[in-house]
Amino acid sequence: MGNFTPGDKVFACAGIRLGGYGEYVALPASYTIVSKPGNMSFADAAAVPLGGLNALHFMRLAKVQPGEHVAINGAGGSIGSYAVQIAKSMGAEVTAVDSGFKEAGVRGFGVDHFLDYTHDDFTAGGRTYDVIFDTWCPGAHMRPVSTRSGRRGAISPATLVCRPCTLCVDDPIH
Repeated sequence: MGNFTPGDKVFACAGIRLGGYGEYVALPASYTIVSKPGNMSFADAAAVPLGGLNALHFMRLAKVQPGEHVAINGAGGSIGSYAVQIAKSMGAEVTAVDSGFKEAGVRGFGVDHFLDYTHDDFTAGGRTYDVIFDTWCPGAHMRPVSTRSGRRGAISPATLVCRPCTLCVDDPIH
């Protein structure tokens, strides 16, 4: 059962197994399972798994550090909106990329910078990031974006996680 004991109040993403809204469900310990905050109802917790747990999983894999600059493409969506808040709680400077009509809502999550992808190309202008979290479309459009270390990379729910590394220079989706 991992770090939990019988009776602990938890919530999890049941994935394709479904049943995650049930009062009880048996899941492998390898699944993303977290303690339910005391001030959160089970009904509220049931809404978190898709966006919140995916964002938490990938932000943890990215090992975001205080002061790092994180770009989140798709910041106004289910996963992106949680990713913004998690990255901010980790002490990151966050650039949100999404459609302009989502700007007010996304700014409400505490982003430092907002880029409207219908007008701004976040890969242009020599911008650099320590971590790029692409919830929308991993791959080729990320190629021109480099990290502050000079290495390219992205993390994405659609691919394996990738903390900027030398493999990303030639293949951003390795």
